[in-house]
Amino acid sequence: MAYTRGRHTLKFGGDVRRQQLNVNFHFDIGGNFNFRSNQTANTNDFAQGWPIASMLTGRPEFSFNSLQAVAPSFEYLFAAGFIQDDIKITPKLTLNLGVRYDYDRPRDEKHNRYRGLDPEVPNPDAGGRPGAIVGAAGQDGLPAVDRGLIHPDRTDVGPRFGFAYALDGKTVVRGGYGLYYAPLFYNANGQDGLLGYAAGQVNINGGLDALITLSHYPKLPIADPNAQYVGQLDRNDIDFYDKNYKLGRTAQYDVSLQRQLPYNVAVTLSYMGNKGTRLRSGFVQLNALPLEALKLGNALLTTRLADATAEDRAYAASVGVTLPATPDAVYPGFNDAGGRFSGTVAQALRSFPQYGPINNRLESQGQSWYNAFKVDLLRRFTKGIQFGASYTFAKLLTDAAEDLYGGSPLTGVLQNPADRRSLRSLSPNDVKHSLVFNYLIELPFGKGKRFLNQGGLVDRLVGGFQVSGIQRYRSGTPLTPLIAGGQRDFLDLFGVGGNLRPNLTGQPFFLDQAAQDASLNASGGVNYRVLNIAAFSRPPSYTGTSAPIGSPEYRAYYADPLRFFGNAAPTYGSLRTLPFYAEDFSILKKTRVTETTLFEIRAEFFNVFNRSRFGAPDTNLDNPGNFGIQSRFSDIFQPRRIQLGARFLF
Repeated sequence: MAYTRGRHTLKFGGDVRRQQLNVNFHFDIGGNFNFRSNQTANTNDFAQGWPIASMLTGRPEFSFNSLQAVAPSFEYLFAAGFIQDDIKITPKLTLNLGVRYDYDRPRDEKHNRYRGLDPEVPNPDAGGRPGAIVGAAGQDGLPAVDRGLIHPDRTDVGPRFGFAYALDGKTVVRGGYGLYYAPLFYNANGQDGLLGYAAGQVNINGGLDALITLSHYPKLPIADPNAQYVGQLDRNDIDFYDKNYKLGRTAQYDVSLQRQLPYNVAVTLSYMGNKGTRLRSGFVQLNALPLEALKLGNALLTTRLADATAEDRAYAASVGVTLPATPDAVYPGFNDAGGRFSGTVAQALRSFPQYGPINNRLESQGQSWYNAFKVDLLRRFTKGIQFGASYTFAKLLTDAAEDLYGGSPLTGVLQNPADRRSLRSLSPNDVKHSLVFNYLIELPFGKGKRFLNQGGLVDRLVGGFQVSGIQRYRSGTPLTPLIAGGQRDFLDLFGVGGNLRPNLTGQPFFLDQAAQDASLNASGGVNYRVLNIAAFSRPPSYTGTSAPIGSPEYRAYYADPLRFFGNAAPTYGSLRTLPFYAEDFSILKKTRVTETTLFEIRAEFFNVFNRSRFGAPDTNLDNPGNFGIQSRFSDIFQPRRIQLGARFLF
């Protein structure tokens, strides 16, 4: 709504949304049975069997069904209100003052079936150790928590301020500041927060005997998810929701100077900034080992705590790590927790040894910094010509995610939770240079124009032509070199997961032009290698010594745990994908048939120069055969396309 009185124009309004989403996904409820020759073949020659015979005997090679453990009814509530006053202080100065309030209630489940880890609640199944899966309804004698597992945030107030000041009749200065909040997003149809962990599956025996036969149809046995609990979750993720989670917040500010130039041209110089705080992140790795524990080395960390010798314990103490006295000192039953934990030293040293990986679903500790300088040039349609051009020089730094769901390549290369500063780098979405140019030109031929100013047939033949186009050019986005397999496995032992970053060698990131040309010719023009794999090296392998535990060689090898992490930043400004170029063009011919009728014919050319959009090269050092190879074509950019159209107006 709006209300105007005197120098004030008051605007106010609100938005209230309440939603319920019922999710019920089941796949192959009766079972999906797959038959091959193996079950009816000679054990020395599997090719002699027959899938039909396997089916007739009721012995599938594998079978599965997928049932939703909980069919949730998600509930959402969002409410917001705002008020703004535009005040005409003087004929030259206008102020914009306002405030907005947002309330985004955490998603809850209609029947209070949300569950997640509370790191502070004692766990009765782990000898009272902190860290229990709790729910909104309260279960197993545990306290109830907020229905959405996190405390509602009622402090999201966003002030707004803006101004416009006319220095003279041709020059205007504008600026503004605002505080904005990101909505609270979840995996819309997922099971996040319903069990408190990821349910597992029934394991097959790996042999030729069918674990499940057709006699089980139509109801296959399924794993009891409640049995996959304390001590049995080394392959299943626990869900953790930070109960103090806050909505992501960005402070946006800008100032611009606009000047009117001759020939109906205006130029605008702008600075724009954006500071993001409380962004979705994954810094807190609740079940990661202390960094000092890596000094114990792979051999000792993977040893069962019950098998640790006095010498092992003495070595651990000498590097500043105290091992629990016995497995039961960790918690009763730790030594053989359901047959799935092996009771290792590494597991015993975790903050929550009763659990395996802890999946950080909601956390708000990320930051971002965006700064940009922009130049806009605009000519209004005058004398048959209109054009606009916009150039932006920008830089986007971040240590977290820029999208609403928390997805970012950076979260996969955290490496060391104790060194969050090393994660701050150029965003994988950073675009340093961007230029957009558009134009519309009426050709000066025909009646009323500069040339061939005649009516009749001449005007119908040469008049009414119009050309227009839009051209876009921008620099590439940063690449993330990584080690995605093999050697990065020690990050799982560490309790972080993700990918390992490499070391830098000091060599150029890109091959020289001669090497790129040679690679292109060798591939027959299909693809070519652009990145120099010699610019990177692997950190020392965490499993790279076979020396006895506690020996001088062993001690020296693991003395500095930081050397097992790569020293490369997640991204570099000089390591980017290829630039993006695109041009679209059109020709329009208008022909006046009579005073009241008009015929138009148009030809439109998309990607008029038939440019290729190259995909990003492979940056995984674990794939040296493909590392740095630039694919020639990308499916995300269409080839040149010509479109014709006609229209008759009457």
